[in-house]
Amino acid sequence: MASPTPTPWHTHLTLDTLLLTLHRSLLHPFVASIFPLSLRALAAPLLSPSFLLSCLYAFTVSLCWILAGVNKRAAYGKAREVDWEEEVVVVTGGGRGLGRCVAEMLGMRGVGVAVLDLDGGEGRGEEGASVRVWKCDVGDREEVERVWGEVVRDVGRALGRIELDGCLLISLVWVL
Repeated sequence: MASPTPTPWHTHLTLDTLLLTLHRSLLHPFVASIFPLSLRALAAPLLSPSFLLSCLYAFTVSLCWILAGVNKRAAYGKAREVDWEEEVVVVTGGGRGLGRCVAEMLGMRGVGVAVLDLDGGEGRGEEGASVRVWKCDVGDREEVERVWGEVVRDVGRALGRIELDGCLLISLVWVL
């Protein structure tokens, strides 16, 4: 039996990993502000090039973070107040097990729940006033699109989706 070929250490290094590490370390305003403070603690003159450059760096990093926050607020707007009794949540795999528990819990809190299940809720018992069940195989794109149209028509637009069926819908993106 041959031993598996070891993978090189750099296989897992990606641009995303590098940028995330920089974003949480050298490009973070707190870390950037440590540099001028450290130089002042070492009694660096206020007009020394190293102190001025570190201040410029800290200012630039902090400004970028502030502008990113303003951009996010402008793009997504103000966070809205969520009234759960006016919302609809789609739970896939809500016919039994954890999915059923989540659907019942949300239903008891007054949230409109649309359950998409392969069995169609057989053996599920009585549906609550705010819990509706649709038979749907979430692995079939056409069936999901058809059932999604029924959900939107019958109960309204969904606020969120909880996937508890062990299947990820990669090719279908629902605009919630």
